Amino acid sequence: MIGCLLAAWLLVPLAPRFVFPVAAIAVGTHYLVFKTAYGDRTYWLLGAATTLIGLFDIFSASRIPGNTIVMVGAIELLFGGFLTWRERATV
Repeated sequence: MIGCLLAAWLLVPLAPRFVFPVAAIAVGTHYLVFKTAYGDRTYWLLGAATTLIGLFDIFSASRIPGNTIVMVGAIELLFGGFLTWRERATV
């Protein structure tokens, strides 16, 4: 993940519009490993959603500035709330 975030940072002078989508892809693919670590398939959904947001932002023709940041933040908050709620419900 660190290498991909470094790649996103190196894109700043070359293609600044790709920095946040590449960072979203790096974070999303990092979440895919959490299923193995924690045994919870919910992380696959989180990783896929975050990665798809980054890919969509790179390959879509219509782009709204800052949209990737807001969407990834919203996904993170929703999944964080869901995981917290689910953990408290089982206790």
